[in-house]
Amino acid sequence: MDDHAFHQVLWKAESFESLERCTLRSSTDGWQLVGTVVCLVDAPTEVRYEIKVSPTWETGHVHLSCSNGPTTTRLTLARNNQGHWQCNDVARPELDGCFDIDLGITPSTNTLPIRRLNLAVGEKASVDAAWVQFPSLEIARLPQTYTRIDESTYYYHSASGFETYLSVNAAGLTITYDGGWQEVLQE
Repeated sequence: MDDHAFHQVLWKAESFESLERCTLRSSTDGWQLVGTVVCLVDAPTEVRYEIKVSPTWETGHVHLSCSNGPTTTRLTLARNNQGHWQCNDVARPELDGCFDIDLGITPSTNTLPIRRLNLAVGEKASVDAAWVQFPSLEIARLPQTYTRIDESTYYYHSASGFETYLSVNAAGLTITYDGGWQEVLQE
């Protein structure tokens, strides 16, 4: 992938009302993943996120706002070079050692371990992610496994019991996520 790249995708959820625009762009110190999700989760909801990752695809900073009905909640997560996490400036030692953030409202964050692991076809790897659940915004450590099936397809399985197949484009952004999201293509 071009080191000075810009990619964007529009997703529609298959199992609930949701539409999302996501962009991936290179920056001087790594990559930025930015998105806006408009969905129906208990009430009309808007989620905005910005994720900064290192050149080696390790999560550094996450800025998140979730407007659900009349309430807007903001989270700032940070992971330092020693692998220690903070949420809104409070240490979260149970997340220490996680390289990835997993925002449960979007397929965008699958890009991070896919790019970081750079698996060959047939290879499998396990990771732990800092998982943000929606609409509660509770954060937990979530073990996950990725298996590369072919050039663009991965099998994903998490300790929560969820599993699916997802296909990605050349940038590593999801284009199909079985039972989850589908890229909306221009006609």
